[in-house]
Amino acid sequence: KWALDNGKEAGWCTETLSSSRALYLPLVSHGRITGVLAYVPRRPELPLGEEPRGLLLALAGQLAFYLEQELYREQAQAAGELKRSEKLYQAILSSVSHEIKTPITAIMGLVSALEDEHIAADPAARRPILGELSEAADRLNREVNNILDMSRLSSGLISLKKEWFDPRDLAEACAAKCARRLEGRTLDVDAGEGLPFLHADYGLMEQVLSNVLANALNYTGPGGKIKLSVSRAGERIEIKVSDDGAGIPDEYLQK
Repeated sequence: KWALDNGKEAGWCTETLSSSRALYLPLVSHGRITGVLAYVPRRPELPLGEEPRGLLLALAGQLAFYLEQELYREQAQAAGELKRSEKLYQAILSSVSHEIKTPITAIMGLVSALEDEHIAADPAARRPILGELSEAADRLNREVNNILDMSRLSSGLISLKKEWFDPRDLAEACAAKCARRLEGRTLDVDAGEGLPFLHADYGLMEQVLSNVLANALNYTGPGGKIKLSVSRAGERIEIKVSDDGAGIPDEYLQK
């Protein structure tokens, strides 16, 4: 540590900490200290000659140069990752902004409809509007929770609350949450018998599976079919969501 902090050699055969068992040579390249080379002699009772010392100094110089290049490479890679991360952030922000605007626009329109005196006085006319208003509010709440969880995940503040649970309970709970959004579509749940329990964060698993189901609902037309299946594949549990929608356009598959 002394050699690293001061950029000078120390230890065996030096005037600094000479009782040490090893010789410590700082790795310096272009005035930058990138590490320390520790040389432990087999016969410490013999002094270090000029030729071995020169060889060690040359080796330290080569190592310092290599480590400096590695640090520059890592910095360039980190800068590239940061740039890609910023692009991804902008893409996510754009997508999330759209996802939030949709339910907010729906809520504003539905509230305006409820302000109509004729609709306000007619329970039959109010009922479907209130149902749509509740659905739009649920969607907005879901999007906000997703954003909060994404920020907590990226900052490392979220902690997993793992517990044992039956994957069939997870599938049935998520299917029940989507039931009122089906609007003529069918959702089949196929969960086999004898499935082992999962040890995971139930709340996050429910959230992610609900998001995948919501995506299937968004891209499946009237009368469409969605299937949620849970099965065992060797040592794994497979949870699949499939639908008969248009699918991902070919130009987006590579992205």
